[in-house]
Amino acid sequence: MFVEFLERGIFDAALMLTDVDGVLDADGQVIPCITSENYQSIHFWKKEGDSLGAMANKIYSYFQSESPEQGFWIVNGNNLQNVDQIVRTGKGV
Repeated sequence: MFVEFLERGIFDAALMLTDVDGVLDADGQVIPCITSENYQSIHFWKKEGDSLGAMANKIYSYFQSESPEQGFWIVNGNNLQNVDQIVRTGKGV
């Protein structure tokens, strides 16, 4: 559904909540910043049972969409401070 929204230009920004402090690389470390310049070279962590690489697919879809300049944040939804900062300032943590 996320990809469909991207393709149809339904939103101005996206805030995805997860249960970790961001997106993890293949070693389980948080990737500090994913950009249009580095996203294709990142080796994403694959969660057990996530054989499709759902988060990686969302990120690839976002950067391959027609409007990758839209805001897109992936944060730990268990930390409401992260969510509040993005909503108030438009800047990630």
